[in-house]
Amino acid sequence: MKVTAYPQNRLQPMQEVLAEILDAAVYELHLDATEFYDTFAISDLAKRMEKGDLKILDELKEKFGGSYKKLAGTIMAGRDRQVGQVPLRYAGGTSPEHWAGTMLAYYQWQSCIPFAEINKYLSIEYVKGMHGDFHERSPQEFAATISTLFKGAKRDTNLASIRRAAGMSQKQLAEAADIPVRTIQQYEQRQKNINKAQAEYIFRIARVLGCKMDDLLELF
Repeated sequence: MKVTAYPQNRLQPMQEVLAEILDAAVYELHLDATEFYDTFAISDLAKRMEKGDLKILDELKEKFGGSYKKLAGTIMAGRDRQVGQVPLRYAGGTSPEHWAGTMLAYYQWQSCIPFAEINKYLSIEYVKGMHGDFHERSPQEFAATISTLFKGAKRDTNLASIRRAAGMSQKQLAEAADIPVRTIQQYEQRQKNINKAQAEYIFRIARVLGCKMDDLLELF
């Protein structure tokens, strides 16, 4: 059974929240989409959405009177705002921003990757640019494409990044963990899936690198 970020019955509300605040930020608050999404991705609201926190909906009603515009405004509260060029209301149905919010919320739910991590490699402008080709396709097709792009953009595996940060070569790590150096190379080159590695191997590598076992796993 595939693991998702939270139960599927919470997905649609999270998609609606992200879609609506992105749309409101651009078309009602006239904010720059990239600046707004960059700020959202590291916000407390994003962290709560990554867990499917339905209390967000209660707060939307009680604190903001159901206004996504007001909720979007809180994301930028206390920050200098770069006002975007005032856009015309999108006339072709669902706006690219609204669609991008729906799809990004779906991908985050499916992949369990935090919004901030996704945003490091795939900008909101890039995702919006996919609207023309993908707005009539299923979320599953979008997620499959994004997953491939994400892997290509995120070139280093977690193992490679952590090993380099520790100042160790592949050979040094292999010797210290008593694991064949070829195995380390295969994990880092994605020739072998580290998520399916022997638990003992993961334990040894994590102990040598001083990290958690989960830190070595790939989320896609």
